[in-house]
Amino acid sequence: VYVASKKESVAFEKIGDYFGKHFGSIYELTGKAGHTPSGPTVGVFYSWDTTSKKAEMQAGVPVTANGEIKIKGYEKLEIPASKALMIEYYGAYDKSEHAHMAMDEYMAEKGLTQKLVLEEYVTDPMVEKDTAKWLTKIYYILN
Repeated sequence: VYVASKKESVAFEKIGDYFGKHFGSIYELTGKAGHTPSGPTVGVFYSWDTTSKKAEMQAGVPVTANGEIKIKGYEKLEIPASKALMIEYYGAYDKSEHAHMAMDEYMAEKGLTQKLVLEEYVTDPMVEKDTAKWLTKIYYILN
């Protein structure tokens, strides 16, 4: 269960700004609403269009929440238990494309398709400055 931004189409070069805008706001508003964050921030990607250079996506924070989440400008996002593939990627966010390409190749080889991709940003870049130590868990939620 996540408190998440509304699903939006975001230009690739604006994704960092999009996360910057929403992650801080979600943490602040979630706390005020009495919900407890239960893990790292996530980017939820529904599409990645290299022609238009836009992603349909959401920014989210997992919470321990039963019942309704009513936070102005945000919504409750539930991702049910699903089969998934995961890569632990270490490095700068702008280099994660190589991990995604490897996953795409593996999925094509196995005849798999995904519903969505979830990137879990485990390492806080405000605390750890060495990008080689940044851990992103990349989940491909399968159809």
